[in-house]
Amino acid sequence: MKNIIYRITVAACCAIMLAGCNFLEERSNDEMIPRTAEDLSELLAGRGYPWGNESSMLSYVYALCDNVQSFHTVAPAVTGIAGYQNFYSAFTWQPDMYEVDVKATGMSNGSSYNTYYLRIGGCNAVIDLIDDSIGDRAMKDIVKARALTLRAMHYFFLVNLYGKPYNVDKASPGVPLKLAMGVDPDPIPRNTVEEVYDQIVADLLQAIELFEKHGITRNDFHVNLPAAYILLSRTYLFMERWEECVAAATKAIQLGRGLGDMTGLTAWMPIATYNFPETEWLYGRAEYTLVMNQLYFVPSEELLAMYGTGDTRRNAFFKRQTATIGGQSYGADICFKFDNLTSASLGNSIRMGEAYLNRAEAYARLNDAKATADINELRSKRIAGYVPVASVTLEDVLAERRKELCFELPRWFDLRRTGMPSITRAWGSGTTTEMYTLRQNDPMYTLPIPPEAITANKALEQNESRLSGTRNPGV
Repeated sequence: MKNIIYRITVAACCAIMLAGCNFLEERSNDEMIPRTAEDLSELLAGRGYPWGNESSMLSYVYALCDNVQSFHTVAPAVTGIAGYQNFYSAFTWQPDMYEVDVKATGMSNGSSYNTYYLRIGGCNAVIDLIDDSIGDRAMKDIVKARALTLRAMHYFFLVNLYGKPYNVDKASPGVPLKLAMGVDPDPIPRNTVEEVYDQIVADLLQAIELFEKHGITRNDFHVNLPAAYILLSRTYLFMERWEECVAAATKAIQLGRGLGDMTGLTAWMPIATYNFPETEWLYGRAEYTLVMNQLYFVPSEELLAMYGTGDTRRNAFFKRQTATIGGQSYGADICFKFDNLTSASLGNSIRMGEAYLNRAEAYARLNDAKATADINELRSKRIAGYVPVASVTLEDVLAERRKELCFELPRWFDLRRTGMPSITRAWGSGTTTEMYTLRQNDPMYTLPIPPEAITANKALEQNESRLSGTRNPGV
């Protein structure tokens, strides 16, 4: 933005609190907004980055997928606890889930929709202002690259929540693209899924170009060049642009420090930490733990059974937790990929394990035998005494992906792009066990647009999932 007048508030500068993509009115006073590249870096840290202490944005997504199950069969009294009941609508795929139970917990779809756009608004402010700020070129490049990478990631999550899978219908409505700071005088319609993905790619490519002018920084809680390449490989994977996925993942691996070796582990070890050598960036809240809080829900038996003999991820990723339910003490193995002993810890990471899996899947879909080398390399750092195999199938790769990235990259996103399979599972209601089914290709694989967003932005059109009807047990 050229010749900008700097005598407005930081909040007005950002204009980032969204309600369905319509920004709040700007307020002007005599406070100064950031003028230097360093100031804008701080603005990005506060307004663009996802931190561990912000309101939940994705916890309900972990309740949707097949990696969790209700704990009521072990502890029947859990069905009478409000914290358990608050996830009923998400766990049973109800179209009004964010309007009923989940809404009461502060973990609603509406919250995630608004919060992602709030973060996008912060990124937009930095992107618009950084070129005309005061500071050296290197600092400007790095701050802009970070803002572009973050904006791309936020849109990736949004379009995978509220738009259909790219490989199913890329011409269908995605989410509105808001790419500049300021107030929009008119409602903003939804861009297509393809347009959103194209913007994600464009942002990441521009960020990478800026990052590559300077050295790689690590361990400082800022997103960096290898993380941007991993996110780019993830995006290409979801777009089924296999060759480009391979190229981006390969670049990330070349820039990385290799895979962390877990083969000697016999007990839990947090991996969402810079002490784990393959970690490139730490961010956000470990939202999956909110679903499993107080053992309301636990990792599914199906998931846990996938870890075979010698697979030390079973030890590294899962930790025994206990809770008193109905006056009795219970225990279960809960996934903790971060240091849950420190409440302020960031809970998510972008790391090299995903780069290997993204590339392996792309190779497998290209019928390229190099997929085997990637899976062997990953397994050799995860399975004690591992003997390399001569070949792997696509199903092998997807199984490794589920085991490696469980409760890290939402499993829900992978389910959407790999056939939207049917899922049946049990819900406890008092002393009764009820079975609910998400059908194959169910409309609820594309979540409804939050009603508050539609109220604020009249140009938004609702997804068909909102009208798909109440889910009843046994149906």
